[in-house]
Amino acid sequence: MRHLPRFLIACGVVLLAIGCTGGRQPMPALAPVVLGGDTRQTDAFQLNSAAVDGDVLAIEVSYAGGCRNHEFLLRASRSFQVVSGSVRLEIALIHNANEDPCEAFLTKQLRFDLDPVKRLYRQTYSPDTGTVYLRLDGHAGPLVYQF
Repeated sequence: MRHLPRFLIACGVVLLAIGCTGGRQPMPALAPVVLGGDTRQTDAFQLNSAAVDGDVLAIEVSYAGGCRNHEFLLRASRSFQVVSGSVRLEIALIHNANEDPCEAFLTKQLRFDLDPVKRLYRQTYSPDTGTVYLRLDGHAGPLVYQF
């Protein structure tokens, strides 16, 4: 009986350590960039940040909801624009709130695989390496994708 409080404290520490993730969220799965199609934004969202990291475009968005699954799709033009020797590609984030009636303010991390952009570049220009300036609708300035 004398050692019961110590035992309970030790068990609590072990359970806390097992259940703790260190505050880290699991990385969201990669979604592909879709070339072509309708680029109209269907439902409102706030674009918080966007950055290219290797072959991944990471985007943080906020939106109202909480009752239904929200879907995000990244669409890109099927053709590049060349302006002053720079290769540019127009991209747009499409949000489908699935008619979510709730109003909680949610924030979500999105990750998109830029490999389709790289393949399109190689089909268009042939070289293995390149630089594409991604022009994300709603984002100030281009995002530089180098491969």
